Amino acid sequence: MTTVFADLPTKIDDADLGEIPLTKKERERVCFTKYESHNPMLSDTVHHGPWDVQVTSDKRHGDKLGLTEEDGVIIDFQGIPRGEVAITGEGNILTDEEAENREEATGQNLPRFMAFDFRIRKLTKTDGPQQREMLMKSIDQRRQDSESTLIETLTSAFQSAAKGLSDGGNMAPSKDELLKAVADSGKSK
Repeated sequence: MTTVFADLPTKIDDADLGEIPLTKKERERVCFTKYESHNPMLSDTVHHGPWDVQVTSDKRHGDKLGLTEEDGVIIDFQGIPRGEVAITGEGNILTDEEAENREEATGQNLPRFMAFDFRIRKLTKTDGPQQREMLMKSIDQRRQDSESTLIETLTSAFQSAAKGLSDGGNMAPSKDELLKAVADSGKSK
């Protein structure tokens, strides 16, 4: 995490739900860059003007903020076109002028891309982690309730089967006799 964003976790912790105010430095800092190809065989999108991206973690977007889904923040990034660049086979990024010089020297054309520099446009604190925790507790409670109901149903079935066998004179049924009596009582319902 860069020094520009060093106090961001504390700012998020201290903030109420809703939009988190950002400093001018935080808004101006480039978090990541994306390159959009001009070749329609490589890219099926073309952004004219700003490119908006909304995420709940910046792990795949530069990781300069150090924010994860557990932070409960919606991050709105906005990419502003910086200009056209060329990318070499080795991954070097060249300005248009550098690319033209290399193309003249080598006689080979370099693929062109539009460079978009992404900055934070808005941070919104949500109660997502608390809602997820409540959902997990709810799911766990439903599972426990279901298990309790199953145990009660099985206990009742075995008690009924044992009573039926004892009423028939079998005071010490074997496991197989008890299981057969439970199965038979299920068939009669």
